[in-house]
Amino acid sequence: MLKNDYKNIGLFLILAIILLLNPKSLHANPLAPESNIEWDENGTRYQLILSTQGSNNWIFLPGGAGADSCYFLDLINFLQLPGKSWVIDFPSNGSNIKDGQESYQFDEWDKCLLNVISKFEKPILIGHSFGGMFPFLFPELENLLKGFISIGTAPKIDPEENQKMINARNIIFSTAARDEFNKNPNNETFKKALLERSACHFPPSTLEKGKHFFETLLLVIMQ
Repeated sequence: MLKNDYKNIGLFLILAIILLLNPKSLHANPLAPESNIEWDENGTRYQLILSTQGSNNWIFLPGGAGADSCYFLDLINFLQLPGKSWVIDFPSNGSNIKDGQESYQFDEWDKCLLNVISKFEKPILIGHSFGGMFPFLFPELENLLKGFISIGTAPKIDPEENQKMINARNIIFSTAARDEFNKNPNNETFKKALLERSACHFPPSTLEKGKHFFETLLLVIMQ
């Protein structure tokens, strides 16, 4: 979590989900003025959308694959994050198509992401959908990023590996809250059922912080 600010991250996630449900276009024109647009040696496009007081670099990576980063515009302007907010389009992604090229160059994307991150000092990466799943392929990012926020992303968790983790931690789950929710589904029973399973989502060292994050997030959702 960035600066342990769980409430802000919870708000970020909820706002992001709401605002990203209705992207304006998959292939839109560039968002930034020409002076704020750059391309690197791989053909990846960088657009500086917003610059406010602060030293953070927020790197927004769109979903798809193939969706233009334009749909982040409303979210970025709403959040007014401290520092610089950038949107990234890999080669042939969205409107970042040169010489009439229409096909996506997915085979080139492996070398693109690390190159993008290396151009910033400890950036914060925000990936939506595929843009939030793709970075998991690069363990090197753990030492390069200041933070990573994955929005609307559901990478597959192998059931056998999940069970091994539970066994290794000697986690024994109660099912009382879950059973109560199944019998009487409402906000309160859902909260109890979620907190009952917190140990499955957070390691022992951050379990209490994780529970606090869930409680804060639920407050936002249920308002």
